[in-house]
Amino acid sequence: MQHLARLNQDMVDPERIARFTLPVLRSGPVLPLRPSEDMPNPVAVAEEGDWPWELLDDCRRIFGAEVKPLLAPREAILMALNQAFDMASASAEQMLEDMGLDELTREIEEVGDLLESEDDAPVIRLVNTLISQALKERASDIHIEPFESKVLVRFRVDGVLHTIVHPPKAVQAALTSRVKVMAGLDIAEKRHPQDGRFRVKIAGREVDVRVSLLPTAYGERVVMRLLDRGARMLTLPELGMSEQQLAMMQEVIRSPHGIVLVTGPTGSGKSTTLYAALMEVDRKNRNVMTIEDPIEYQIEGV
Repeated sequence: MQHLARLNQDMVDPERIARFTLPVLRSGPVLPLRPSEDMPNPVAVAEEGDWPWELLDDCRRIFGAEVKPLLAPREAILMALNQAFDMASASAEQMLEDMGLDELTREIEEVGDLLESEDDAPVIRLVNTLISQALKERASDIHIEPFESKVLVRFRVDGVLHTIVHPPKAVQAALTSRVKVMAGLDIAEKRHPQDGRFRVKIAGREVDVRVSLLPTAYGERVVMRLLDRGARMLTLPELGMSEQQLAMMQEVIRSPHGIVLVTGPTGSGKSTTLYAALMEVDRKNRNVMTIEDPIEYQIEGV
């Protein structure tokens, strides 16, 4: 049986994948590939684990041709599936254009993996899409800001806020309530600030979301801070310091005592810098502890 050394998005057929849901294809896992003259129905199958007979039979029945199984690493198939469904998800702006105002005020429930969610409540889909889109655009924060006659949603990318979408004013209460439900906050409390947090999965990636709500003249302002737990931590040399700055920073980090102040606005890289510095500390021969709330990343030896 043929073995695929690697999988890339050029080999994936989005139209064929769209015939299934993400949980179904993950259960194999099975990945429908782009057909060719030699192979009218190629399907990538995990090289380890149980053989997905039923899924392969579904592929044969749906696509009307005998299946050509191609072996591939399980993780590579799951990653390709996540990327395919992530790219297929609509933007928040497109969702608002497609949905009417009445649809946007339906009831609210909880979900697991946002890409696997099949909940049709439009407000739920809107919040899920905002979080998913923010991660795609590498945003650190989502701001939902109420004004007299409109609501503004902005993403903070590289420290700068960018306007993403203007939901109708009538959606404001449902949008805020949905975020409160996800963060386990009091929906009825609207006069005092509230802070909470929740964790979601998007395409298999765990994301921590810190939520802050502040009452204003036109309703509650919501800020969601996103922390992708699967993101790779940068090292000090990767931060873009000059050679002189890097040498100075490394010398300070290796000092037996002292204090380093890292300051700057939201999204400027304070936590990134401090975690990169922690990676330089001798964690084998020293007792290293941090005081932080919440703990953003787990580092071995800290």
